Amino acid sequence: MSSLEKSIGEKFDKYCRECGGLCCRCREATFFGWELNKIPTEKVNLSKLDTNWNILKKTKDSNIRRVAINKICAFSDGSQCNLGEELNPLDCLSFPVYPIFNFKEEKKIKKWIVHKNCPFFKEISKDKEAVNLVKKLWKTRLKNVEITNDILKKWYGEWKEEDKEYWHDQNLLDIN
Repeated sequence: MSSLEKSIGEKFDKYCRECGGLCCRCREATFFGWELNKIPTEKVNLSKLDTNWNILKKTKDSNIRRVAINKICAFSDGSQCNLGEELNPLDCLSFPVYPIFNFKEEKKIKKWIVHKNCPFFKEISKDKEAVNLVKKLWKTRLKNVEITNDILKKWYGEWKEEDKEYWHDQNLLDIN
């Protein structure tokens, strides 16, 4: 595990411990294909794996996977991930801090946001060290992978423009 992932785990641990890992228990995790393909086969129980895109096996041609078991992450042991930081997807390691991309340029980050469904979104949005660690993680992980704006758009999900703006206004806090 790199020191960056470990630092993020340690930094967010105080928030996660206090809320009991709410995000691991009530949301799906979105994996880039290259992230899910790193996970050893024995850790992926395909008989329990459920995705809202019906991708039930690891394949190299699938770029995005949303993974959950009855709204509980397939890799959650109740209050935290059983994969460990080195195998956690960006979605989980950086939650609730995310980039918003400028899709006119490849991998160009337009701004950063904090998702409001984290009980500590206000505290995290003011925690510059935590935010900077997440920014560095995204930039580091995306730097060395072949990823297109089309894949990034799928990672965010397909939205009608008017729905996306309303959803963002209700659920996200800009932290630029």
